[in-house]
Amino acid sequence: MCEAYGRATTTAAPADIARAALAGHLAQHPARSTDTYRATVRTDAGGTATIHAGDLDAGWTAGPDVLEALPIYLRPVGQRAPRAESPAG
Repeated sequence: MCEAYGRATTTAAPADIARAALAGHLAQHPARSTDTYRATVRTDAGGTATIHAGDLDAGWTAGPDVLEALPIYLRPVGQRAPRAESPAG
């Protein structure tokens, strides 16, 4: 089964986006031992980054640029506020 979380413009590293998307997905849908989980990010420049569930480090924390690129429902509960838009001027 495949899920697509859309597109984002960010300065974050593709591997960090993949890591955060996979961690967010697994927080919402606990892993079963019979399943294989991975997240793949494709950049507009043609690069890819793939992270498997075994690649997730317990001490890794997503930075603000990574969190901003994620859909709100994949962000940690305390960080689900939408990003602040800069005022037009």
